[in-house]
Amino acid sequence: MTVAFRKASIFALLRLPCFAVWPNPRSKLLQHALRRRLATAATTCSATASSSPTSHPPIPATTATASTLLVGSKQDAAGRAMAEALLARGNWLETEPGVEHDGTRNGRAYRHKLSPTSLWLVEGRLLDLDDADRRWASASSVGSADEQQSQQQREPLALPSDVVFLSKHVAKSGVPALCVHPIGVPNPSSSKEAGGKPGRCPPPSPRLAGCLRELCRAAREAGLDSSFDTTLEVTHHGPWLETPAMFVEIGSSEEHWGRADAAEVWASVLTRMLGLDGSPAGDINWRDLDPAARAERSAFVCIGGGHYAPKPGDLARRSGSYVGHMLASYALDFGRGGGEGTWREAVTEAVRSTRAAFPGAGGGVAGGVGALVDKKAFRARERAALLEHLGTLGVEHRFKSSEC
Repeated sequence: MTVAFRKASIFALLRLPCFAVWPNPRSKLLQHALRRRLATAATTCSATASSSPTSHPPIPATTATASTLLVGSKQDAAGRAMAEALLARGNWLETEPGVEHDGTRNGRAYRHKLSPTSLWLVEGRLLDLDDADRRWASASSVGSADEQQSQQQREPLALPSDVVFLSKHVAKSGVPALCVHPIGVPNPSSSKEAGGKPGRCPPPSPRLAGCLRELCRAAREAGLDSSFDTTLEVTHHGPWLETPAMFVEIGSSEEHWGRADAAEVWASVLTRMLGLDGSPAGDINWRDLDPAARAERSAFVCIGGGHYAPKPGDLARRSGSYVGHMLASYALDFGRGGGEGTWREAVTEAVRSTRAAFPGAGGGVAGGVGALVDKKAFRARERAALLEHLGTLGVEHRFKSSEC
């Protein structure tokens, strides 16, 4: 009899009414003694399971302190391809997606057996999935789909520590690309087409730079680095949520979105980054770092430049670096057509949000979060105003990634 089966059997006995455990329900002392013996045996089984070299590792609870939620859409060919590549690697348990506030079940849900990671395939567009973290926690459950638990019996999940959206990337150039970027709509005057909340940025995933490094490695090992660009993108669309998040994408046109080889690259990245193969996670979640380790690290908001963020990319590719929100020049309105513009609000929000993602950061930078500024992206007066504003926010600036 296995340790797990013996333990389950003991607790099953403990849940039975007294007359089912002992033939004389009036013998209180005997019943109490038996329960104490059973409880002691259960403790012994638990200790044996933790020390036995042949026991299998337990499924980590999705309510653990640090957990990751992967989110894809059934409408998104790239997201579906990445999800299928991950599921094909095994060790996933399908769970009930739960009931949303409108009474519907949204998509399909899975949790991983070796890592505190869940996968949620939703029905609608990702850009419309505001509050994905809270919707997942309130609607989902930790029971498997075949347990047929009632909704009242399901245990609500804790909020994930970070969220990774699996998505397609669209570009008019059609250049094949594997991209990663933080999410948010920094310009408060942006249209609703970008999703999210104009002028608001969710905390960037602290895994962002490490994810790009893993992506470059995986693409090189798969031989795709010559046919696909591996790149960051700036912060430029929703949805809105309060948990640190990022998008990982396959682009840039329909002929690329469903490519199995590109999806396999992302499956490899996420497997190593999250420890989905049972090995230690290749990228430590910021929440798992102790205060001393956090104090040795700093993160950078990146301001100015183009959409594919070449200078932030140079910084992110450097081992041990951390990158937060990235604001392209086009996202900063300096009021060139008249007025003050909204650039201060965008910069302030990017700094606030990045600080929220890296609590306790230090690393020799005042406040733990600095700014990498593309010096040539701004006119002299704009640059001076930007640096002055960063100073009022208590943010040190650098002009070169090598100085970060």
